Amino acid sequence: MLGTLARIRVSSRPRTCGLSWRWALVPLALLAAPAFARDDGQWSNQPPEIRQWFESVMQPNNRASCCGEADAFDVRLDGEESNGEIRAVILNGRGIYPDGTLVLVPRTKVQPKYGNPLDKVILFLGADGRPICLIPKVGT
Repeated sequence: MLGTLARIRVSSRPRTCGLSWRWALVPLALLAAPAFARDDGQWSNQPPEIRQWFESVMQPNNRASCCGEADAFDVRLDGEESNGEIRAVILNGRGIYPDGTLVLVPRTKVQPKYGNPLDKVILFLGADGRPICLIPKVGT
């Protein structure tokens, strides 16, 4: 009997039930991904009210921020795809994206609610390059 007990393998890892607690952090990390703002000073010469506007804009499909001016890019709209996605061409990628990069923006990302104090179309991109918000020019 003692010989049988000596052969039982004992795991050095503690036993867990179901998923690890680390997996619970994954959704939090994904929600925070758009918050990793890139600040290269491209809007530093803007008046305080413009900077505040950037910070106030919320995503159209949830209550999360569109980020801020560091994630905003000037774009030119170039029609739409057959599936309804809007074609946006980055005008100044600021070394993050090549000028002329085409981004397909789902219509669910268009946010006209906050107006637009600038005379340009603004596209907020996440750190992974996915569109977060598209702010059209006033009157378009």
